[in-house]
Amino acid sequence: MYSIYDYLDLALSGKPYTSVNEHRKDNLGILWFLLDSFIAKRTDDPEKYYTPGIVMTDEQARRYYEEKPVDRDSCIFDDEVASEADDAIKYIESREKATKNSLMLPLKMIRQEFELSFFEQLCVLMSLALAVNVNIRNLYAYIGNDAALKHPTAGIAYSLFSMVCPDADVSMLDNLCRPDGKMAVYFFRSVENMGRVSSLMDTPIVLRNDMQGFLLGRSHEEDIPYCTIYNADDLDIEPFAGMKSSFPDKEEGSVVFVESRNPSDVPELLIQCGYSDIHILHADRLSKDTGTAGAGYAGDNISVRLGRLYSHIRLFGGNVLVSITDRTDPDFLGMLIASLRKHIPGRNIFFCGTERITKDLASGRDRIFTIRLPYPDVESREKLWDYYIRRTGMKISEDLSIADLADCYEISLTGIRQIVYLAHRKAVWNGKDELKRADLKEHLFALSEMGLSRLATYIPSSFTWDNLQIDPAQRKVLMVACERFRHRNRIGGRLRGTGGGTYGNGVSVLLCGPPGTGKTMAAQVVSEELQLPLYRIDVSQIYSKYLGETQKNLGEVFDEAAKSNVILFFDEADALFTKRTEVSDSHDKYANAETAYLLQKIEAHSGMVLLATNLFKNFDTAFVRRLTYVVRFNKPDEEVRLSLWRTILPGFVKVSPDLDYEFFAEKFDIPGSSIKAILYSAMYMAQAQDRELTNRDIVQAMKYEFEKNGVLNDTSRFGPYSAYLYE
Repeated sequence: MYSIYDYLDLALSGKPYTSVNEHRKDNLGILWFLLDSFIAKRTDDPEKYYTPGIVMTDEQARRYYEEKPVDRDSCIFDDEVASEADDAIKYIESREKATKNSLMLPLKMIRQEFELSFFEQLCVLMSLALAVNVNIRNLYAYIGNDAALKHPTAGIAYSLFSMVCPDADVSMLDNLCRPDGKMAVYFFRSVENMGRVSSLMDTPIVLRNDMQGFLLGRSHEEDIPYCTIYNADDLDIEPFAGMKSSFPDKEEGSVVFVESRNPSDVPELLIQCGYSDIHILHADRLSKDTGTAGAGYAGDNISVRLGRLYSHIRLFGGNVLVSITDRTDPDFLGMLIASLRKHIPGRNIFFCGTERITKDLASGRDRIFTIRLPYPDVESREKLWDYYIRRTGMKISEDLSIADLADCYEISLTGIRQIVYLAHRKAVWNGKDELKRADLKEHLFALSEMGLSRLATYIPSSFTWDNLQIDPAQRKVLMVACERFRHRNRIGGRLRGTGGGTYGNGVSVLLCGPPGTGKTMAAQVVSEELQLPLYRIDVSQIYSKYLGETQKNLGEVFDEAAKSNVILFFDEADALFTKRTEVSDSHDKYANAETAYLLQKIEAHSGMVLLATNLFKNFDTAFVRRLTYVVRFNKPDEEVRLSLWRTILPGFVKVSPDLDYEFFAEKFDIPGSSIKAILYSAMYMAQAQDRELTNRDIVQAMKYEFEKNGVLNDTSRFGPYSAYLYE
C-alpha cells in the first residue's frame, strides 16, 4: 500500500503554489490516497471489510453472524491512514499560507467561504476528479459494487471518510443530501434531475457545471437562471446619489424595498449609492417554475433553483435586486426572502416594484425598509437628455429644446435612455445626422401609453395653430397655458423653495363654447404643441350610480395619468362639473362629494388637464375659480368662416375656380365643424368622379348636413345655387 508521501512532494512544504492546477493536484492527491488505501485493504482481506453500500458476500455474511452482536464492528477506521491524511492537509495548508493572495485558489475559496468539513471537501473532490480523469469512474464502480455506476455516491464518500474518522456517522449523509442543505444549494446538481434514488447511500454526487468550471479555473461569466446582470452606463452625472443616506448599512443584512413608478431605474440607484455587480432576479419567472406542492417543498425548490446565484454572490460578491410585480404572490415572496437570507447572509437584499405592491411585501414577518424612488428632477432630466443625445454623436435641430423635453416629460432615467436609443437608431437607418423633435415624438408617445383603455381613448393630433380659427385673444390664452406647462417644473421648483406652490404644478384649462366651434381641435393643437398624447376621458364610463364608484374611476384615471406623460381631455364635462346643489337627499350629497374630489385631483395633478363644455352657465363658479385658465369659443363670424372655407380642404383636392366661398361664408352662419363636414362630403363626391369640386357639390353636401340636423327649412338662402338642391 502506498503512503501519502507517494502523492505529495514534501520538499515543497511551506512553499507557495504557482498555479491553480498545482493546488488542485495536491488536493486530488488526498482523494487518490484514500481510494488506493481502501482498495488495498479490500484486496488484502476481501472477506474482512464490509462497508455500507457494498453487497455482502456469503463469507462476509457468515463471519458477520458468527460474531456476537456486542463484538460486531463494521468500522474500517485506520490510524495510519488517518494520520497520513492529516499530514497531507497540513502540507496543503502550509503551501496555501505561503501563496500570495493574487493567486486565486478555488478549492481554498470554497472551503473557507462555505466552511466545508473534510467530508464535504471529499465529496467535492470525488466529483471533480471525474472531470480530470475519467478512469476514476472504474474505481468508484468497484467500491460501489456496481459496474453501471456513472457518478460517485454518498455511500462511497462515507466509506472513504470512515477510514480517517472513527466517529463517522451516517447522519452526515442526511446533511449532505438535504434539499436545502449547503451542498445541494451551492455545489451539486438536484437529485430530482438525476433519476430515482432508492436510499441516501445511493445518492449521486455530481457538481453543477458552473461550480465544476470554477474549480477547474474556467471563466465564471455565464448566464445565471432567472437573473439579468445590470450593465451600468458610465454616467458623468448622478441623479440619485443624494439618496444614499436612505439606505441601511451594507452589512446589516436588511430587506430593502424600493418603490418606483419605473423600477428599471432602481439598478442605477444602487450603483450610485455604492452597490455594484447588480443581479436582477425576476421573481415571477422563478415563481412559475418552483411548483406549488406545499410551502416546504416550494421553499426548498427556490433555494435549489437559485443555487448558481447564491454561489456566485458568495464567491465573487455582488448584490441581488428582486424585481416583483403586482402579480407576485406574497406567500412566495416570504419563502424567497427566507431563502435569500439563509444562503447569502450578511448582505442587504433589495426588492423593487410599483407602489401597488408595497403593502403585500411589508405584510410579512420580516422588517422591510421602504424607500421611494421618484423620477429625476427637471435639472437632472435635462442633464440626462443632454448626456444621452451627445453620446449618439448626432446634431440637435433648432426645433428640439432639451430644456422643454426635461420639463414637459417626467420620465425615468431608463426611459430617456431608451427613447434616445430608438430615435437615434431610426434616424441613422434613414440616413440622418441630426435629431429633430419629430424623431423623438413617436417614441415619447409610445412610452407614455396609459393603461386606461376602459376609461379613455387616444386621440391622434395633427393640427397646428394655423388650423385653429378662434378669437386672437382666446388663442393667446391657450398659448400662455402651453408656455406655463412647459416651464412648470423649472419655475415651480423655485416657488416651492420659497414656500409657494404647495399644490400640484399642473395646468388646467376649461374650453367652453357652442358645439362645433373648435374645442376638440384646440385640445389636439395643444397636444401637438406640447408633443404629448391626448386621451379623451369617456365621462359616461366615469359616472356611476353606485356609491363611491365614480370617485374610484376618477382616482384610477389620475393615478394612471400620473405614471404617464399625457393630456387628459374631459369632453362634454357637464355631467361631472355642474353646479353644486343644495343637499336634499343622499344623491345630492354624494354628487357634491364627487365634484369636490375631482377638484382635489385636478389641483394635485402635475400634468395638463383640458375640460370642454357646451354649457358654461351650468358650471359652478367656485369650481371655475380653481382652474388655471378658461378659453371661450364663439361661433365664427363671417371673416373667420371665410377663412375656414378656404383652408380646411387638403391641398391635393382640385377646386373649381368658380367656387363661391364668399357666398357660403356670408349666407350661412354655421360653426367650423359643420363647414368641415360639408367640405369633406363635397370632396368625396368630386373625388369619386375624378373631377374638380364645384358649387354643386357644396350645395348638395350642405343639403345632406342640414337634413341630418333637421334645419333645412329655408331654401331661399341658397340664392343662385338653389337649383342644385333638387338634382
